Amino acid sequence: MGICEKIGLGDNTYKKMNKLLILKEVAILLRVSVSTVRRYVHNVGLPCHRIGGRLLFDEEEIEDWVKNHKIRNQIEAQIYKRNLQNRLTKFPLLDIDEVEGGQDAMAKAKKTKRLNCGFGFIYIRKTSKGKNRFYLEYYNSEGKRRQELDRVATNFSEAEISLKKCVEKERREKYGIDRRIGFQEYADIYIKNYAKRKKRSWKSDEKYLKSQLIPFFGNLELSEITPLHVQKFIEKRLEDGVQKNSINRHLQVLRKMMNWASEYGFEIGKNPVKPGHLFSETEFKRNRVLTHEEEEQLMSEAAPHLKDIIQYALGTGCRLQEILELRIEDIDFSSDVILIRAEINKTGKEDRIPINPSVKELLQRVVEENGGRSEFVFNYFDPIQKRLRPVKSIKVAFLNACRRSKLKNLQFRDLRRTFSSRLHENGVDPLIIQRLLRHSSFTISEQVYIQSNMRMMKEAVRILAEKQPKNRNSCYISVTQKKRGKRETFVTIPFSTN
Repeated sequence: MGICEKIGLGDNTYKKMNKLLILKEVAILLRVSVSTVRRYVHNVGLPCHRIGGRLLFDEEEIEDWVKNHKIRNQIEAQIYKRNLQNRLTKFPLLDIDEVEGGQDAMAKAKKTKRLNCGFGFIYIRKTSKGKNRFYLEYYNSEGKRRQELDRVATNFSEAEISLKKCVEKERREKYGIDRRIGFQEYADIYIKNYAKRKKRSWKSDEKYLKSQLIPFFGNLELSEITPLHVQKFIEKRLEDGVQKNSINRHLQVLRKMMNWASEYGFEIGKNPVKPGHLFSETEFKRNRVLTHEEEEQLMSEAAPHLKDIIQYALGTGCRLQEILELRIEDIDFSSDVILIRAEINKTGKEDRIPINPSVKELLQRVVEENGGRSEFVFNYFDPIQKRLRPVKSIKVAFLNACRRSKLKNLQFRDLRRTFSSRLHENGVDPLIIQRLLRHSSFTISEQVYIQSNMRMMKEAVRILAEKQPKNRNSCYISVTQKKRGKRETFVTIPFSTN
């Protein structure tokens, strides 16, 4: 006779009893402490079996309880998300009641003032030295009343802010809602969901984040970043010898990230990047313009494929990306117009620009030499693969050409500035220059790309001198003038007798 028959139990019941878990095993299963398991049993309804003074648990019942508890929390979380803003930001009218002792008073308080915030209470009591101390009362995630001292608050407003933070923290723990996020984790979200979708220069943002911003702010949460952290970042970059305009690029990315985080519900408070953090870039404004003599020197030392690109840039004012991505199908020789496609245009819009006879001749020659071997206009011959390949970069070729021609402080974008300045020198209407540069306003064209040279300024001064009268006799008279009513002074004023 087996033990089951002796004690009157079936085999299935005996096997089921062998599967019962003890308190420590349940704590390991739920990844909580033993005391927390006891609290779940008494307060949350965790299923258990009491045998004598011991608590035994069925693993299947625990799994069902966890699933039901999770579903219930998700439903409560949805309701809480919908009402969170109203519960925590729209406070009811504040009532201050004076309570002498009683149940609502703090321990050992003879006279206490109470502030009802709608989601908790604030008590104020005086110490023996007459100093006000503020106590917070609210209910935690387990439904128990909690009272604690706010050691920082000096008035009801500050205590109310502390109470709001405590209540919101308990709500996050109860419903699994957390709007806090680390900077490094948020950087990935920003690049994926915003920069790649909204910005054509998202690769620059990604470079700034990986090289400097993430190494400095990566261990902080967004809500922990303050203007002091931003100022320390600026000081560190200055110590590393970085120029101020480069620091501005990093700060602009950081400011945009914080604005976007605030719009999409992440907890950051106010934007830590203030307008005073950005440096003035007036001193870094470039005014380099290529003269005709320098143009001849550069063209004489440039590689064959680079000569065509330089001539095209000086004749159209196009950007480098627009030049390298130009296709033969974008050229209309019958109308002398070039199409700038939206995907390569900085503005993201489709534009058309005219071409002059010299640029048209250049393009006809390049297209004829191409012979249909490449869809792109500007190519070079690869001796290894023995075929035409489109030009992807001119960085090395342009630097070598500048070095051989002994031209200093010259960048490829200065060719666009040279194009606009030459138009301005020849009296072209400013609105036409703005349209050719494809800017939204003439102010941008004037500030960035149009530079008045010394020849034009000398010509302006000469014209002014020619229009002055040749025979001019001037004399001076003395006029008395009172200075603050105390003494008289003599002021000499010139006048003409013509």
